[in-house]
Order: sequence, then structure tokens, then C-alpha cells
Amino acid sequence: MKKLLKNIVIAAAMVIGATSLTACNKVTPGNVGVYVKTTGSDTDKDSIQRVGLGWKFTAWGHDLYLFPTTTQNKEWSGAQAFKIQPSEGGDEWTVNVGLAYHVDPNKAVDLFQKYRQGIDEITDNYLHNMIRDAFIRHASKLSVEELYGSGKTQLLIDVKADVANQVAPYGIIIENIYFTSSPLPPKAVVESMNQKISEQQHTERQKQAALTAVQTADARKNAAQGEKDAAILKAQGEAEAIRIQGEALRQNPTVIQLRLVEKWSGNLPLVQGQQQGQIIDMSALIKAQQQQNQ
Repeated sequence: MKKLLKNIVIAAAMVIGATSLTACNKVTPGNVGVYVKTTGSDTDKDSIQRVGLGWKFTAWGHDLYLFPTTTQNKEWSGAQAFKIQPSEGGDEWTVNVGLAYHVDPNKAVDLFQKYRQGIDEITDNYLHNMIRDAFIRHASKLSVEELYGSGKTQLLIDVKADVANQVAPYGIIIENIYFTSSPLPPKAVVESMNQKISEQQHTERQKQAALTAVQTADARKNAAQGEKDAAILKAQGEAEAIRIQGEALRQNPTVIQLRLVEKWSGNLPLVQGQQQGQIIDMSALIKAQQQQNQ
């Protein structure tokens, strides 16, 4: 009986001891697990294994690491923001940066073998340093004006390509690298750029005013030319009309006499004489009047 009780106590102690040396962890949806043997040789074929969803008993001398297969976001701002310098040098700019990424589940083992750490440590240390160095490297190729303007877009494209090429072989997929706020230049740069923008706007206003003045002058000139052309055309028309009338009268001299008869009241004038070097033939007028009355 005593021997039986002793065996029961020993068995219970072994169960309790074994339980204390194991843990139960779960690989949740959106993750892939890497089960790692932390004792013995790394060359053992079972020292690192990929595991799927569900519960996993982690024995003593083993760890379970989770790597996200869905999009993760990480931001560095404030005290963690990056510092860059444009090609001109000078004071540093501050850039607040965000990262979106995930892990290729088929390369999770490769990722662990490369860095021997979990995803948080990899992100906060290795990815952070890669992105920081890429920003410094590519920003140094841009001028102040480019960083202040459209060059920001190209900077992000270059940094993303740089970092993605470094980590893609180990299963980290860089989805996006972005600014969480506009790059913050030094105060002196802001004042200088504002002054330059103000001068450019002033110059543009002057150009616009000069252009408006030229357009107004051209409009007035065109209007005056139009009036001149119209007057010339009118005078030419009147002159042509007079010429035609004169030619017609020269060819038909009796037309003048007929018009005089049309306007004559039938009373003989008290004085007969010359008008403008011509002798008025009163008998002809009387004859023309008689013919018209008939």
C-alpha cells in the first residue's frame, strides 16, 4: 500500500513537472507560426518549423513566433521621426513616416532564420534603420525646392523600392511607405521659400497686368482701325457714286434740264441770266414742260 501511494505521488509530480515545462500558444488568423527549438544545434532539421492556425504546445526549450500575413502599419513620428538633408546641405528636415507591410507565409521560416527575432523587433530595429537610411540617401539627391514641391512623391517611390528590394528575399512585403504629415523644413527654409513664392506671385501679377494692358491697347487699335476702314469704305462708296452720276450726266445732258423742269413751277423768272458760267435756255425749259404736260 505504501509503495502504491509512493508511485502515485511520483507520477503526479512528474505530470506537474511536465506541465510546468510546457505552454499552450495559439496561432491566430492573419498570422503564421514559426516553432523554434532554442536548445541544441541550429542544424537540426526540426529546429525551425512553420506551423498553421490553432493551438500549439510549446515544450521546454522551444518558442513560438507569430508573423503577420495581413497588412500591418507602423508609424514613426515625433521623437521617432527621421531627419534628412537636401542636396544643398544645411539644417535637417523632419519627416514623419508610416509603413504598411505583411509577411509572405511561405517565407516565414526564412525571415526568422535571417533575423532570429520576432516581427516587432524586426520592425522596430531592422526595418526602421533601413527606411531611415534610404530616406537620408535619396533625399540628399533632391534640392530644397524639390523637397518643398513635387520631389516628395519621387522620394517616397525611391525609398519604397530601395527597402522592398532589401527585405523581399526574406518574405517581408512592403506595401507602402508614406508621409503621415508634410516634411517639416527648418524655419529659415520656410521663410526663404515663402519670400520666393511671394516674389514669384508679384512678378506674375506684373506680367498679367502688362499682358492686360497690351490686350487693351490692341483692342483699341483694332477698333480705331475698324472705324478708319469703315470711313474709307464710305468715302470710296460716295466718290464712286458721284463718279457714276457724273458719267451718266455727261452722257445724257438733257437729264439736268428734265430735272429742272420737274421742279419748275411754270412761272418765268423775272431775271434771266447766267448761273455758274452757263446760259439757261428758257425756251427749252418751256418746251420740255409742255411735252411733259402732254
